[in-house]
Amino acid sequence: MPKTDGAKASRSRGSNAVCEQATEAGKRQTRINEYGRAVKHRDQEDKPQTKAAQQQQTATTTRTRLQSQQEVQVAQPQRETRQRSTVKTTTTSKRGSKASASALTSPIKKGKQSSGRSGVKFYDSYEFNGDTYHVGEDVYVVETTDPSQLPADDVPERCCKCLKMNNVQSMIECSRCLQGFHMKCLNPPLKKVPEDDWLCPACERGEPACSSGRELRHAYEKFLFGDKILGLTHITGFVTNRLGDGAVEMMCKHYLRPEETHLGRQKHNTARQVLLGSAEFYEPLDSIFWKAVVCPPAGMEEAEGTDVYECEYEYDETWKRFKRREYPKGG
Repeated sequence: MPKTDGAKASRSRGSNAVCEQATEAGKRQTRINEYGRAVKHRDQEDKPQTKAAQQQQTATTTRTRLQSQQEVQVAQPQRETRQRSTVKTTTTSKRGSKASASALTSPIKKGKQSSGRSGVKFYDSYEFNGDTYHVGEDVYVVETTDPSQLPADDVPERCCKCLKMNNVQSMIECSRCLQGFHMKCLNPPLKKVPEDDWLCPACERGEPACSSGRELRHAYEKFLFGDKILGLTHITGFVTNRLGDGAVEMMCKHYLRPEETHLGRQKHNTARQVLLGSAEFYEPLDSIFWKAVVCPPAGMEEAEGTDVYECEYEYDETWKRFKRREYPKGG
């Protein structure tokens, strides 16, 4: 009996163990199935979200690229238009409109006209008020708006001591202020003209060449010592109908006094020394006052008259550089 009961008990325990293992396996499979369903459900939920995000990101990138391309396409024509307008626009100066390079390089034949764009014509000479002006000549131009400040024609030289205008042949000119004196009116009197530069008593004392009480009577005094009364220019051509109004203009370069450069007047600069500017301008034809003479320093001894100047260098106002001027042969 005890043996039989033990076998039954053993079989009972084995059956219980099998049942427990089956139950655990079922629970484990259930958990696996639930976990699989949960993972599948999560993947199904996440997948559309990721795809939508990708689609949204792609659309945003495409839209940004298109906007950038449109901005570039819009900005480029604006930049090109601004550059073209800068080339066509000329700057305005107190001495007239600045000339463009295309106009100044247009062909000009002596004694004939040459046509440019839109009826613009260029000339190498032009007649005005009975005088003919040619390319390469130098003239005064009017800068003041007050006609009473302009010098009168044929004003004789006057001695700064006796204030008389006679016996001009015996007068001597100061090399600094350019005022004239009778040699006999000086103290002590001069018996002959000095070979070197001569300074009047006021300049010897170091007084300014243009004092406030000085009367400016001649064209050279108005240019050298006046305040924007007369300018001195070098003619480079004539043009008509540049602005479509049929007006005649002179193309020119302006002469500068040494004090108008960045270095100012130096000790070696003479009173009649000027420098040819590099910029070219348009001036109205009626701004011409009368002719002057500008020559190399070596030609000053042979030049006659009071409207004579020496020019050895050109001056670039933009780069502030000096360059020795080249004169045409025989000029």
